[in-house]
Amino acid sequence: MSNKTVEHLRNLVQERRNIIEGRETQIEALRRDIERLKAEIRGLELAIEACGDGQAAGRAAKEVVGAKYANMGPTDAVLAVVRAAAEEQPLGLTVREIREALVAGGFTTESQDLYNTVYPIALGLVKQGRFKESKKNFKRSFLPGDLPDK
Repeated sequence: MSNKTVEHLRNLVQERRNIIEGRETQIEALRRDIERLKAEIRGLELAIEACGDGQAAGRAAKEVVGAKYANMGPTDAVLAVVRAAAEEQPLGLTVREIREALVAGGFTTESQDLYNTVYPIALGLVKQGRFKESKKNFKRSFLPGDLPDK
């Protein structure tokens, strides 16, 4: 085979690998979305069971298995989300992904836009050395600062 043919085949292989990587990212996002929805359903079902007592309904919703961030402050919750994803997400998490994980994990806030809460927290944690910045899909992402560089 000529060098041109081999190079063309290599390009095709790389294109297919890029497609696979993109699809795997989409699948992971869908899995997180499904888990978030399941947690919401569990919380709603518990609230329905306790609907006679408004306080019991609120407590029941926070006892959902997926509500691991429900009783955390915002900084601790952001730290926990990024650390939990560190092994599976070597490029870190974007602010949008952190926000989605917080919501799926039962985090509640009075903020109108959780993005505007998460972003300054993440930047502050970078300044403290607790997070490192990275890039993921051309967006700023964050990973734990105590991980070794790759």
